[in-house]
Amino acid sequence: RECFLPSWGDFLDINMIKPGSKDHESTDPGGWYDATTQLIAGVLETLERDDGIPPHRVVIMGQSQGAAAAAHAALQSPRRLAGLCMLQGWMLPAPRAALAALGVWPAPDPPPASTRAKATMLGEGFSGFPVLVAHGNDDDVVHCDCATHSRRVLRQAGVALESHTLDGAGHGLDDEQELELQAV
Repeated sequence: RECFLPSWGDFLDINMIKPGSKDHESTDPGGWYDATTQLIAGVLETLERDDGIPPHRVVIMGQSQGAAAAAHAALQSPRRLAGLCMLQGWMLPAPRAALAALGVWPAPDPPPASTRAKATMLGEGFSGFPVLVAHGNDDDVVHCDCATHSRRVLRQAGVALESHTLDGAGHGLDDEQELELQAV
């Protein structure tokens, strides 16, 4: 069963998103990512209650800002998921702080207590958690360095990382690139 959430956005900068940019380092002042995380939690509850599909059988996937939201939700989930798929996106400070709270990613400042609580609810941590990071090397909206940064953070966290650079792909996927990812 596929569940889709509507698109949204509150960008802080008109420039390309890259590590260090305002959008890459956003602390979510408008609450958009937190609200999306709550929507995803509601979808997970509905899938389990109505369809008998527990969270450990659900992969959260997003493209662009949706990938940032998917990582925000999956890496702060109180229950282990089946995996995370990030297409042409980036990882925000909150999920990086959740990883830092488990001691798997260095943070410049101690993460807030609420982040530590969310992260530790996962229990077993992120070791072996399946994650796919795919990014086009011709993306002119979200720089491919965002994928490099996410991969570095996720490798240090011990996830089961699958990584793909889509040669010639811009910001979006054509049919051939979609087929390439479906084969993964």
